[in-house]
Amino acid sequence: MILRHLALNVGKSCNFVGAAAAANSSFPKCRASLLLKNQNHKTGLLVSVATRYASSTTTSTKKPEEIQALWQQADAVCFDVDCTLTTKDGLDSLATFLGKGQAVQDLTNLAMNGTMELEEALQKRLEIMAPSVQDIADWIKAHPGESRLAPGVVTLLEALRERNKEVYLISGGFRELILPVSDYLQVPRSNIYANRFIFTNSEEDTSSFYPNVKVSSFDTDEPTSRDGGKPEAIRQIRAANADKIKTVVMVGDGITDLEAIQEEGGADLFVGYGGVVVRDIIKKNADWFIMDYEELTKALP
Repeated sequence: MILRHLALNVGKSCNFVGAAAAANSSFPKCRASLLLKNQNHKTGLLVSVATRYASSTTTSTKKPEEIQALWQQADAVCFDVDCTLTTKDGLDSLATFLGKGQAVQDLTNLAMNGTMELEEALQKRLEIMAPSVQDIADWIKAHPGESRLAPGVVTLLEALRERNKEVYLISGGFRELILPVSDYLQVPRSNIYANRFIFTNSEEDTSSFYPNVKVSSFDTDEPTSRDGGKPEAIRQIRAANADKIKTVVMVGDGITDLEAIQEEGGADLFVGYGGVVVRDIIKKNADWFIMDYEELTKALP
């Protein structure tokens, strides 16, 4: 039996009734839901996203005082997660845990540097890994949220909350892997925009539902599953909070984060973060490039 549309729907208030929670209490509490959608998704042709920025020979045109003002007046600050809030890419770390690290990391770098479409890179990584529910639960137990954080993250987010600024996580990573981090940082689950796994039951052995359930794909309805998804997520945030969110800042390390400032309705300011990995295209095109979160904390009003 193939459960083509089974995914972990981990909303802000939910209880996981599947076997993962029974097997391991560290697995995010969530409820299983059937996603009635076509599992087919386009991967498209291999294209170089980086060509959008290749012709640029200058950095941001914003003046320092404008950058400072936008940061200080931000109503919402949106963070990427992998290699921005955390010191490693979650999917890469899971792949290493499963003994498939290098092959998956190579694909991650292609996507983050803009030389492979995000959808294609996601699917290829999942095909290489094919993690089971138990694999994910074991990885989460071995990598609690607080152990993954980049230096200065906790202090910065506390300072933002003290100033009544909304914090969102917009990630091309997977919600199931992110929740321990977001919960530790006290970011509401309703403020998370991330991908979701789709699980398929093994056809070879139908004697039991678990632990034969493995990741086979991802939910293509999530905006973060495709190129241009992060500015789309910001547009959704603006639409849902039109009365209180006017100025939005995006903080991230990769090409998909840079996209947030390139499209209408996206971020007003892009802060590139290089504390984990420095990508030349981000360093060149960010409005503000930092290596340490202390710089952002100190710049708050």
